[in-house]
Amino acid sequence: MQLHLSHQWTCVNRSGVSWQCLPLSLYVSSLVTILNLSTTLKVSIYKCTCLDAQSKVTWEVQRYDGWYNNLAYHSRGTVGSPLVRLLPARYSDGVLQPLQEPQLPNPRKLSDVMARGHSGLPSAHNQTVLSVFFGYHLMFEILDSRPPGCPPEFMYIPVPEGDPVFDPHRTGRVLLPFQRGPWDKHSSQSPNNPRTQVNLVTAWLDGSSIYGPSSSWSDALRSFTGGLLASGEQLDMPKRSGSTSLMWSAADPSTGQHGPEGLYELGNAWGNENVFTMAEGIVWFRYHNYIASRLSEKHSSWSDEDLFQNARKTVIATFQNIAFYEWLPGFLGEKTMIPYQGYQKFVDPGISPEFQAAAIRFASTMAPPGVYMRY
Repeated sequence: MQLHLSHQWTCVNRSGVSWQCLPLSLYVSSLVTILNLSTTLKVSIYKCTCLDAQSKVTWEVQRYDGWYNNLAYHSRGTVGSPLVRLLPARYSDGVLQPLQEPQLPNPRKLSDVMARGHSGLPSAHNQTVLSVFFGYHLMFEILDSRPPGCPPEFMYIPVPEGDPVFDPHRTGRVLLPFQRGPWDKHSSQSPNNPRTQVNLVTAWLDGSSIYGPSSSWSDALRSFTGGLLASGEQLDMPKRSGSTSLMWSAADPSTGQHGPEGLYELGNAWGNENVFTMAEGIVWFRYHNYIASRLSEKHSSWSDEDLFQNARKTVIATFQNIAFYEWLPGFLGEKTMIPYQGYQKFVDPGISPEFQAAAIRFASTMAPPGVYMRY
């Protein structure tokens, strides 16, 4: 696999220091190498679930929105399902108004204290940038509560006077605006039914970051020929999005302009957020088309749907395998996952606000200030 991109990215960290970031082509090449690092994984999954597949789609194809994965509670872990609270909600009015100063510390002060320190420290567990951004991709797979809610609700974070980044002239009048996230419209009714945020993707490791969280999203990514995902001008690259795409991207730092035009259409709505998550999306796009092409060579009579669903099943299994048996052990260290105890229909797979707001932010502390470009 080769990429024909050679763009170099100049990035600037929060202190104003710039560096040359790793080109997308080199990052994807490294990512492909790492994903194929386990020869046993590559050969066993490919042979057992791909080339030796002798039948068409004979199983109940799982939905894209997560419905009916739980046999007892069909809506658990689905797109739009409420976050599952581990602790009671704590609002200033007991219903929906968030706590602010002086009940809680100033967010900007807290961020500055927590992010202070030396940059570029090596990983104590020998983790690489690849493992960090695979973790980001994994987070987008099971959680998305960042888009603003509707109707919009605005809040403002007071910036401490003299903040070196946001208030260097010591005006004491700088505010950081932000919008509150989406919430369950059946909540926010009373102290017995306080506001509860929702998850806009499935809570399952079901490939929603590759194929999208809905059947219509997946259809928009497909070519409907040979079981392939749709390519752009280059066959080994996803197609570019248009004005109707749900892709999101930050503003171009050189022009200040932003919009959906020109972004890659991926299953992950935030896949174009940075060059690394973009590379993750491209790798999984290519892997799906590789599996579908090999299946088509061996089973020429299969329809597009047969090829697509068999390839999708293999890709999801590969993604789960890497996440559980290669990526996660690197962070758990000596700790291990509890052995599988059998299916438990009463376990709620939903994401908790505690995980969304605190635990998953552990990965954010691992993002390096820059990535060196190798020549």
